[in-house]
Order: sequence, then structure tokens, then C-alpha cells
Amino acid sequence: MNKTLTVTTLAIITVTSISAAYADNIKNADTMPYILSTNQFPAGKATFVRHTIRIKMPPESKGISEIAIDVPSGVTVKNDITVHNTANQQIEVNSSVNDSRITLDFPQGMVAQEVIEIDLNKVKLPRTYPLLLYRVYAKLVDSKTELSIGVAEVRTRI
Repeated sequence: MNKTLTVTTLAIITVTSISAAYADNIKNADTMPYILSTNQFPAGKATFVRHTIRIKMPPESKGISEIAIDVPSGVTVKNDITVHNTANQQIEVNSSVNDSRITLDFPQGMVAQEVIEIDLNKVKLPRTYPLLLYRVYAKLVDSKTELSIGVAEVRTRI
């Protein structure tokens, strides 16, 4: 009986201690771009693969002027990058790649309410990594602040 009372009390304290700020953050998810999904093609072993990162632009979000992607250790990405929307319309982008970071500059700025697909073509994988993590950042239109919009997780089959 005493053990049940203790567990019940702890459960009530836990549920009631969730802050209003946390709920606010969930609500604000509709105003910030976020990573929708990732994909690798071909799924099996290959010399070069394509990694696709899909980013959702919620209706209340400002457009994106720049995206930066941190390249996982051991991965080599060529400067062969295409960006398009779900209707497969090409989006103009200036791209640059160094050893550890990809930068995509959108001269027109991105429109809200779209899903954009970033195709990292000709990605050379390391031998032993079944999971790769690309950290993705964005600068919104009229802002110089780089915001983290998530981690793109790509599972490899080597």
C-alpha cells in the first residue's frame, strides 16, 4: 500500500511539473523549419551514394536564406548538390563544400509552406559507419543568426 502511494505521488508530481515553456516550444515548432526525413540511394554497397535531406517549411515560418550542413567525420561530399521542391522544380542555390561543412546560399530566399529536397550527390562513405549524422543549420531571411534545425540521420548498409 505504501509503495503504491509513493509511486502515485511521484507520478502526479512528474505530470504537474511539466513547464508551460515546454508546451510553448512545441507550439513554436509550426514557425521554424525542420528536418522531415532522410534517404540514401542506392541503399546497398556502392562507391558513391546520394543522400537526400528533406526540410519542411511550416506555413508560419520565414523563408530560409542559407543552410549549413556539418559533414560527418570520414564522409566525403563532392560539390555536386541539387535542391528542388516536391514538384521536382529546381531551386537556385549557390553551394560550397569544404572538408567538414556544406553551405547552401539561396539568392531568392526560400518560400514558406514548401518541402525542399537537398540531394548530396556523389557522397563517399567510410567503411564502418552504419549511421551518419548531418547537423543542419539555417539562417532565416532578414537574419544573420544561424539556427539549428535538427540532425539528419542516414542509415547506411555496407
